[in-house]
Amino acid sequence: MERILLASDCTIYPIDSKTDLSSFQCGDSDLDEFFKNDAYLYSKQLLGKRSFPH
Repeated sequence: MERILLASDCTIYPIDSKTDLSSFQCGDSDLDEFFKNDAYLYSKQLLGKRSFPH
């Protein structure tokens, strides 16, 4: 598996209720499910900051 460095290999984008993450896939089923289904709601409840690497 190729190592990806967040700081140099990714761009971080904020997400909101209109952001479509339905095709997000990182290879970790728990993270995939979180970003697709829970990230926005989690942030909306002030439990975390919502952004995703691209």
